[in-house]
Amino acid sequence: MISNVAKLKFNHGVEIGASWAYLGHYLRTRDINILKIHHEENDHRSKLDCILFEMGERPNKYIDRFFTFIGKSIYYMCRYSPTFTLDIVASIMEKFAVFSYKSLSKTMPQHKQLFLEMAETEQKHDDYFNGKIYEI
Repeated sequence: MISNVAKLKFNHGVEIGASWAYLGHYLRTRDINILKIHHEENDHRSKLDCILFEMGERPNKYIDRFFTFIGKSIYYMCRYSPTFTLDIVASIMEKFAVFSYKSLSKTMPQHKQLFLEMAETEQKHDDYFNGKIYEI
């Protein structure tokens, strides 16, 4: 079984990658909602930083570097990719984030409300990319 600390460190890296990917997505589309999503991903990363600090832990620099590479790769691919493919990739990323934060809410009851709020935010992102809502 994967420890909560490992999950937090993994999610921290994922949020870094997502932030880079959404910055590229925004620059391609100039959709202000995607810029808001970019900022919300940075906010989630910051919250994970705080939780790790409370636990006497730090983010894993190797995980963060890996996801920085992935995020920057997507950032550059956004220049040439059709926007509908960017939305598909974003939706997949958001589904993972919803699952991950709901899972953490069950295994870390002291942060349950925070993780459920983060999962709700990620669900709104997914809904946006699937055309269910029109504004973040």
